[in-house]
Amino acid sequence: MGFALFVHFPNRLTCQSTPTPNPPLARPRRTINADALPIIAAMLQTTHVKADLVGGVPVALLTTEKVGEYEAHAIEVDLLGLGQSHRHRYAVDFSQVRILSSVGIGLLIKLTKAATVGKGKVVFFGMDKNLLDLLAITRLDKGMSLSKSQADAVKVLQEV
Repeated sequence: MGFALFVHFPNRLTCQSTPTPNPPLARPRRTINADALPIIAAMLQTTHVKADLVGGVPVALLTTEKVGEYEAHAIEVDLLGLGQSHRHRYAVDFSQVRILSSVGIGLLIKLTKAATVGKGKVVFFGMDKNLLDLLAITRLDKGMSLSKSQADAVKVLQEV
């Protein structure tokens, strides 16, 4: 059996099963109301990301201790969706992240580039000294927006 997922504004989610002729080849059909995107993004909670609105700015908390190959892909999908639904303006809290692999560094670059292309801004904050040193060694701290606290990050994004 295949399924269709419908999201209705404001907060009503319904699922409806529909028979399909060939289930292994069938792909789920997704319909999302564009007006509901900010609400969905504001309440985003997945395995690795929890997002809320703070002062009208989406703030995503990474809830994993390491950003490796497995985590980076899931986080990328969540944060790029969050960025698209909020004009590519959002902050990312790294206070719980202790290990950032090369794939995790690539994720930071992708998020920064996507925000720049979308004429927005992503601000990373809450990084511990080791992560900041890693970014300084690779000189990536020069091309990224880094803040010490959530309040500073929100203030920067409110001015954009």
